[in-house]
Amino acid sequence: MYCTACRGYVTLDPRNDVYASARALYRFVFAAELFMIAEPGSGSSSLDCWGPVHGPVGAQLGLVWSWAIPASLLLLSICWFGMQSWSMCLVVWGNVFIPSLVGAAAKLVPCFSTQDSRPRILMYDAAFSTPCASTLRSAVVLPRFWLAAGTTALLILLGPVLWLLLVARDPAKKQGVQQDDTVGFLVAGYEEKYRWWEVTVLIRKSTICVVATWFPMSWAAGAHLIYLLLIVSISELVHATLHPYTSPRLNRLEGQALGISITSLGLVISLMVGWPFRPYAIYVTNCALLFLLLGISYIYFIYLYIAASFAKESAT
Repeated sequence: MYCTACRGYVTLDPRNDVYASARALYRFVFAAELFMIAEPGSGSSSLDCWGPVHGPVGAQLGLVWSWAIPASLLLLSICWFGMQSWSMCLVVWGNVFIPSLVGAAAKLVPCFSTQDSRPRILMYDAAFSTPCASTLRSAVVLPRFWLAAGTTALLILLGPVLWLLLVARDPAKKQGVQQDDTVGFLVAGYEEKYRWWEVTVLIRKSTICVVATWFPMSWAAGAHLIYLLLIVSISELVHATLHPYTSPRLNRLEGQALGISITSLGLVISLMVGWPFRPYAIYVTNCALLFLLLGISYIYFIYLYIAASFAKESAT
């Protein structure tokens, strides 16, 4: 290219343009980086320090904050729909929030030790000197033990116990419009003898949240993935044995979703195997298979959703 200002030809490297464009896009998208790299005392606070509490938050207070928004939404929904709709509000609320609240209660249990000679401390307590119980007898005297047990018992009553009581009612008896909607939310699509199946789905979601709490991906990725694989494999085995849905298509779709999850978890676990047990060619192949499987699965499920939407519109 001829340069008029420099009266000569210059060679343009397209990589410089790509690099400059990438840097401009990075600065545009991640503009909040200016706050994170600001020097102390410049008037900019770190974004992760914003909140109603200054200083460290203990495990008990963290559990209270975990309940704040779900409890507020539950009270708001009961006030909006009325006390006659309390069961419907509790069922919908439990389906959304019970798994995460079970995971929040599980924060009071796990402990770890930074060194073999050091005592174990509570993992999620900001007070780093909080000791952990080494035996069940010593754990019973701790307040957080009873807080975790009481919270878990309350969630079991609001979730599985309440759901089982609702689905155990005789469907022939007239319960009212609200009761019909609530029970229909739990049993729609299932065979009569598997009206309780949604309870197992709630337990599976809660167990996954507990695994994510006790074995975080940040420091126990292997245990996290193995327990998830175990949970999903058991779910697939039970589902393939019972076929709880009335529609064979739904049974096949649920089995496909669980099978894809099992295969994806197996591929991710295979990527964590260290050298020299995993050649580089196998690593690249498994990565390609994982991305290909996830991409095809997302496209397939989106296609099913769109097809079902059009079929519903045409039926109406």
